[in-house]
Amino acid sequence: MVGSLSVNTKAILLLTAPLSGGAQRQGFRLVSPGEYLRLAQLLKHSQLEPADLLGPRRTEALSACSEVLSEPTADKLLGRGLQLSQAVERWNERSIWVVSRADAGYPQRLIERYRWRAPAVLYGCGEGALLDSGGLAVF
Repeated sequence: MVGSLSVNTKAILLLTAPLSGGAQRQGFRLVSPGEYLRLAQLLKHSQLEPADLLGPRRTEALSACSEVLSEPTADKLLGRGLQLSQAVERWNERSIWVVSRADAGYPQRLIERYRWRAPAVLYGCGEGALLDSGGLAVF
């Protein structure tokens, strides 16, 4: 799972993850887990996905989730590409993988059990496929 991120995962991280520099110090706040849940539902209802916030369907995606995410906030959060690339580089150096609910590698057990309440993003180290085997250890 270490390596490149899907466009969906990049969009989710830009919206929700505290990357280097910290959003609070830059004068804006991240999308909370509850807000992201609603945003994801709004996008899905409009047959869109988080990646559409970064592509040619950006205007349509922003319109679909406007009750959760304003355009100025989206611009600030989604404009953190440099911070994201630096964070991904640090994670790769430490063999940390990142997978989002929008990825095929996301543990199916979590989706089946928690549905929409499953965490939007998981960070880990080691064999990510073990998450589907029923046990978990946190150190």
